[in-house]
Amino acid sequence: MIWGIQSVAWVVRFLGRERALSLIKHDQSMYEELWKAQTTTATGKASIEQLTNVVESLGLNSRKNPSSFGPSNPGLHQCNRKSLHSRKCALSRIIKPSDMDVAISVTVSESSLRTVAESETDDAEETLLTLKYHSVPGKFDEMSQVLSYGQLYVQALLVHGILRGKVKEWALKSQGYLPIVDEDDPEDLWGVKMFFKWGEVADDPRTSGLVEWPCIKRSTRSFQKVARVYNKRVSRLLDVTRFSIFFDCIDDLTVSLQNIMIDPSIQLLRVKNSLAFDADVSKTAGYRCVCLNLRVMSEETKMLGCEAHICEVQLLLLAYGDTRSKSSHTRYVLYRDLQAE
Repeated sequence: MIWGIQSVAWVVRFLGRERALSLIKHDQSMYEELWKAQTTTATGKASIEQLTNVVESLGLNSRKNPSSFGPSNPGLHQCNRKSLHSRKCALSRIIKPSDMDVAISVTVSESSLRTVAESETDDAEETLLTLKYHSVPGKFDEMSQVLSYGQLYVQALLVHGILRGKVKEWALKSQGYLPIVDEDDPEDLWGVKMFFKWGEVADDPRTSGLVEWPCIKRSTRSFQKVARVYNKRVSRLLDVTRFSIFFDCIDDLTVSLQNIMIDPSIQLLRVKNSLAFDADVSKTAGYRCVCLNLRVMSEETKMLGCEAHICEVQLLLLAYGDTRSKSSHTRYVLYRDLQAE
């Protein structure tokens, strides 16, 4: 009986996988041709090698260093700010003297913090109890994971507009393109993408207003991904806030990555580089990009309390953007669904 059930389950999985592969076969063929065009010239090969070297210099390549965040905590996850404890001695352990000039939160002043830190009376214990829900900007507790969809989405909404400003800045500095809405087809019924180089339209209110900015990830898709892939751990969802920048060539893409690397308001956490010779693109149907996970550590995000939120930014070649459409994305989603991903 058990053997029969297992056999049926195996057949169902096999048929589902075969159907999934048939859905993306045409798209995969197109992406393989694009990659072949990049790798058949000496210039293209040199550009790929340069990008690979830049990524590896960061030490954040998920393929090369999958457990760079500690054996007890492999991989990335959404976490909370470090909180102030309720014990007398906790404050001195959490906050170094150099941090005393940083406001702990909007409602806690520097003077009140010093009073708590210097107090030797039992009043300090009582005062700390009132501060136990306050946290330290820019300091994170990796053991305190985000458990609520509500908290995750509030953080995403707060950081979304700020990251959009950074995307504009990076696109401007590195000849990046952004997708725009077709004025003749405002609902994008045919799914055909159009792109403008941001540096050429940034000062034109009418054209720049047509940029098709991505929305926050749909909650239904988030629920599916958390249940299927992340074993119901909400904290593993890192792409609720996500943006893309497109480039003519790999050299421009590499320049953009370097600009992000040196941006003082950005904390890079992980880099997935599928624009590499040894990259495994079987799970993305041959689609290639440089995928970044990062935090926006600006004064604005710290004030709003969303600087801990991990976002996703994809750096892509324009050729891949030109071939990607609503129909191809729909096929890819079905492909992932049939594989329970």
